[in-house]
Amino acid sequence: MADYDVPGNVYLNELGHLLNENIDFFWTGLEVVSKKISVESIQELRQVIKRKPVIWDNIHANDYDIRQIFFGPYAGRPLELKEEVAGILSNPNCQFWANYNPLRTLAMYSIETELWNPRQAFLDSSKEWIKYFGNDDLTVDEILLLNDCFYIPGQMGEKENQPVESVRHIINTEPNEWDNRLDTFKQFESTLNSLCMKLMATTNRDLLYDFYLILWELREEMEYVSRWIEGKMSGMGEFKSSGFVPRKQGILYKIQRIIHPDWI
Repeated sequence: MADYDVPGNVYLNELGHLLNENIDFFWTGLEVVSKKISVESIQELRQVIKRKPVIWDNIHANDYDIRQIFFGPYAGRPLELKEEVAGILSNPNCQFWANYNPLRTLAMYSIETELWNPRQAFLDSSKEWIKYFGNDDLTVDEILLLNDCFYIPGQMGEKENQPVESVRHIINTEPNEWDNRLDTFKQFESTLNSLCMKLMATTNRDLLYDFYLILWELREEMEYVSRWIEGKMSGMGEFKSSGFVPRKQGILYKIQRIIHPDWI
């Protein structure tokens, strides 16, 4: 709301001069959902509000769009930031079981004193999280794939990046140009299918229901790509099915197709 001009914002300056110094000040960063919060930006803010802010962190929040979910680590905040703030409050996913990595890695960040590596913290946390899934057959690779597919705003996990690029390449080129992209896609699809089937057998049903819709939507899209590949390789041409695209119905999606035609 400061429109990226913290020193010149009248409202912030008035609060800094008139608000009782014992009252804390929540700050989300320069944006409501800030991908990064720098030390310099907080130092600038402190000069205006005359106190250390409490970070209200929306990096894992999805209450503004529950079609999204974020399993990734606490990232985009250097360790030095902790010296500039009065505290950090996480506003995480609405789904309870989605928040293991977000909150676990925030806890790890809070006690780290030397070097903060969000990716390593994420890997360690993901390996811990597996015990809550209620299915001992799940593998670490399957859990990492789940987490990487739904990472943090503006950043994909490592296991998500390669399949996305593979699908883009496959859709836009002929089969003789696919090279190892086809193998990458098939491996991703196989792991995803295995993950989905094992989650269906989980004893932690609340966890399953938290992820069910977004995960099965991803699986459906991969099934569509797989059929597209089969049609292309068989010489029958590109696969088309009204049962897959467009799949969503109702007034919201009718309006979206009008104002966002590139989405379809």
